[in-house]
Amino acid sequence: MFNLKIGSCVLLAGLTLAINACSLASGSDIPARNWKMSVVTNEDSSWTKGARLFADLVKQRSGGKIQITVCPNGELARGNQVKELSMLQDGSIDFTYHSNLLYAYLDQSFVAISMPWLFTDYSQVDAALSGSAGSQLLKTLEAQGIVGLAYGENGFRQLTNDRLAVRAPDDLHSLKIRIPDVELYKSIYKAMGLSR
Repeated sequence: MFNLKIGSCVLLAGLTLAINACSLASGSDIPARNWKMSVVTNEDSSWTKGARLFADLVKQRSGGKIQITVCPNGELARGNQVKELSMLQDGSIDFTYHSNLLYAYLDQSFVAISMPWLFTDYSQVDAALSGSAGSQLLKTLEAQGIVGLAYGENGFRQLTNDRLAVRAPDDLHSLKIRIPDVELYKSIYKAMGLSR
């Protein structure tokens, strides 16, 4: 049985890869497929809109033979992103659209992309991820049964609160903040003096 499993950290940059692959074959050479794509965000998000555009372009470029049903709100896994990742691996879901932090459950290297203060602007991020480091990182997914298409931008992670401006690590001492449940983040904020 044919199972195509695609995981993309953010799909938008992966559009051209999948669309170009479809355009290389003539419509008669493409077998008919009905695939499911899970998106963790709601109907109105840019991720879901990008996923729908991806599905439309794949359908167009395949002469209508490849249909991708986009399922927002993580509905295929009832909102459980870790389960969704497992479903991607076993072929129950064909495509996903997630943050790189979810893929850290499979390989901690994916946390590096979100490491605080590693990059100063989008051009630095783009250069790093479109080069050998980004390719190598996507390649790590293959051992998990996933093909990573590409990366896209979702902005820099911000530290916000309603009490005070955070200008130095000492400003964190009086705050309770929410961070991703990732060891790298925990260790960074602990090193800055933030307690649990």
